[in-house]
Amino acid sequence: MSAWSDLYVPGKVLRSLEELHFTAPTPIQALCLPSAIRDRLDIVAAAETVRDILFIYLFSNCDC
Repeated sequence: MSAWSDLYVPGKVLRSLEELHFTAPTPIQALCLPSAIRDRLDIVAAAETVRDILFIYLFSNCDC
């Protein structure tokens, strides 16, 4: 799960990702999540799938 932990994803969320078998972030998730989680920045991005954007939205609004 180091691919996710390198993006500052909280431990509680890491465990959930592991249970759901999400092994690696998509390119847009890898690009946006550090700024959204660590720096608490608002992100404007375009992605190919709703899943990509949904993950970024949920993580950036998570108080985990």
